[in-house]
Amino acid sequence: MKCNRVNIILTHRCNLNCKHCYMNASYNVGEDFNKIFLNTKQLLPTLLNNGINEIMFTGGECTTFPYIVELVKYAKDIGFNKVDIFTNGMILNKKLFDLVDACYLSIDGLEDSHNFIRGNKYSFKNLLQTLDYLHEIDKITYLQFTANNHNIDDLYDISKMLINYLNVRKV
Repeated sequence: MKCNRVNIILTHRCNLNCKHCYMNASYNVGEDFNKIFLNTKQLLPTLLNNGINEIMFTGGECTTFPYIVELVKYAKDIGFNKVDIFTNGMILNKKLFDLVDACYLSIDGLEDSHNFIRGNKYSFKNLLQTLDYLHEIDKITYLQFTANNHNIDDLYDISKMLINYLNVRKV
């Protein structure tokens, strides 16, 4: 079986402080964004030439990467069949969301649980604004729920709530 999909971590920078984060992400990560951009731009044709035709940009938080829109445009321009992102939904970047084929978002419970786990009292509200926009533009959307002892009781209610967001294809 041949692999045709690759995830690229663009940054370890993140605008949240999630309790379960395996990336040890922080907003103050010192990264050379110009170098990462150029290296990624150089890598994409090589991946495509080796049979990789789907790509997902992720992080840390990929929407904090200053050249994310340019990379998505470039990947699409050179011929990737599918270009997706994985985001926490805190930043409503309409230009980015309009470009990608699908959005993968994290949700960690109803408002109180989600905000507690994410370490930000506005994260649930911002996520819902992002989901509203993705619904408005009928963007394919997938949600990841990381179950733990703080949110497991929210799983059923979250699933019911997401029925309202018809563009959410999978939780």
